[in-house]
Amino acid sequence: MGKNNSNGSRHSMKTTVIVLVFLVLIAAIFGAKLGMDYQQKKADESNHRQAITSDILHQQMEQIGELATVSYFYTNMGKFEDALQLFDRDVPLTKKSFTISYDGVIKAGVKLSEVGVSVAGNEIIIEIPQATIVSNDIDMESVVVYDEKSSIFNGLSTEDVTSFLNKQNILIEEKAMNNGILDTARQNAMSTLKLLIGRVVEDDTYEEGYTVQVVLKDS
Repeated sequence: MGKNNSNGSRHSMKTTVIVLVFLVLIAAIFGAKLGMDYQQKKADESNHRQAITSDILHQQMEQIGELATVSYFYTNMGKFEDALQLFDRDVPLTKKSFTISYDGVIKAGVKLSEVGVSVAGNEIIIEIPQATIVSNDIDMESVVVYDEKSSIFNGLSTEDVTSFLNKQNILIEEKAMNNGILDTARQNAMSTLKLLIGRVVEDDTYEEGYTVQVVLKDS
């Protein structure tokens, strides 16, 4: 009786071992197939990936539109004075003047049309030009004109105000440039373009292995 039970237990253990080995083999085969399918998928994706060209990179940059990377906010006050001249002297009763204050914003950046893009093998080279003043806009709602003085012989005009503001804008832009606005704009442009091109490089649509180098144009 005991012997029969022993034989039955051994038979049951053998059956269990065989089943386990069979399951392990199935799992191994299934795992190997998944691995092969994954490798084949990666190979197929790699075969269908595009090479990155300078045209593709230019298209990506065109989506930015304007690369104004720095905004310089300012408040300005200036005084205008003028009089008719005779022999390099002011003619009496012809003096006119006003004082004006206003807010504005200067934007600086680089021209995308001047950004150099080249692809040599797996190296992408981006050349950043010098930054420039993109715009200098006055908030017209902030303009205040006071202490106006005019003469019947030399009256104030809209042209006086416009001409004076244009001259003031030149002075303000020079001040902004002395404070490093163009250097900051160029560095920001470098970071922005490197990030943009980096996203292209990481896109699964394109081949792998590209590196990005951003350099400054001398002129």
